[in-house]
Amino acid sequence: MTAVGICLYTIRSEMANYYQELLNHGITIAETASRNSEDGIYTEDRDALQRVLQWLSKDADIAYVAVLNAGGRILASTAFQTSAEIPRSST
Repeated sequence: MTAVGICLYTIRSEMANYYQELLNHGITIAETASRNSEDGIYTEDRDALQRVLQWLSKDADIAYVAVLNAGGRILASTAFQTSAEIPRSST
């Protein structure tokens, strides 16, 4: 019984660590992408934004990405994994 408890604790702990690492990775990518996209968003330069999105394609953890303006209109988007379910825009 003790071994099962230790196993469950270890699995739960590893899952929590993995989840936190994934969150930290996502935050880092979002911060970097936002800095690199800033001028493209202000000027609505779709070519500049596509270059940033292509840079993001190197990360296997990213399924899709979309860049929206303040009004919620999509300026650029790309799906990196064909199996990814992309949510609809709320606008």
